[in-house]
Amino acid sequence: MRQWNFRYEDGEWLASTVPPADDNLTAAVETLVVPFGENLQAVESYLESWGRMERENGFNYSLSTPGAVARRVSKESVEICDLYDQFEDTRIPEAEFISLLRALSTAMRRGT
Repeated sequence: MRQWNFRYEDGEWLASTVPPADDNLTAAVETLVVPFGENLQAVESYLESWGRMERENGFNYSLSTPGAVARRVSKESVEICDLYDQFEDTRIPEAEFISLLRALSTAMRRGT
């Protein structure tokens, strides 16, 4: 599983991964998270909502930000869907999706 890292630059969260992700996936993640700005509570609320929706709906649900939609397509997979022709819809493992949101939350706490 890739390890996601975030840094705040010029008012946006920029993502990087180890091992590297392709440019489309990176663009998808950045587009999804950019609306969070510096609002840690928004990220934590998104994570809480994601978990609640899984408990209530199983594996068929989606959760949006103003930038993109994350759609749970199976027990193992999340599809990040484009809203404004900024990237091609792409899938990542659900565990990686949760991990990247937690990494963003950690970066926000640290102020990086």
